[in-house]
Amino acid sequence: MNNTFTFSFLFLIVAIVASRIVSERALKQLSIEEKGTLLDSFSGYRLYNTIVILGLFVVYFVAINYFPQSYSLLTLIFIVLFFAVSITISVLSYKKLKALNMPENYIKSFLASMAIQYAGVLIVFLPMAWRAFQY
Repeated sequence: MNNTFTFSFLFLIVAIVASRIVSERALKQLSIEEKGTLLDSFSGYRLYNTIVILGLFVVYFVAINYFPQSYSLLTLIFIVLFFAVSITISVLSYKKLKALNMPENYIKSFLASMAIQYAGVLIVFLPMAWRAFQY
């Protein structure tokens, strides 16, 4: 099982790097004004999203330490909440990009980047969910 987690985290790292490459290439195609608009519009958003996601992880790890007998349920709740929050953030970001009239190619790259990230996260969470239900 340890090899599965090692593989899944390596896959996640590769997915994050690939996602960043897609994002950076898309950014290079934006004008200076579009980049400024993007940066201004998402500045507080990025901090808030990071805090929410990190908060979920902290609550999860504290909860499984205090309630190890509920590991399976807590893991399921964590995974569902993580994807619910992540998908909500992605949908809101997509809507914001549309509202800012960002170029369609940039929006497509954003969606591709998100899909790559979700694939990486899913590969990490599948073994985690599997392990949770082995208890």
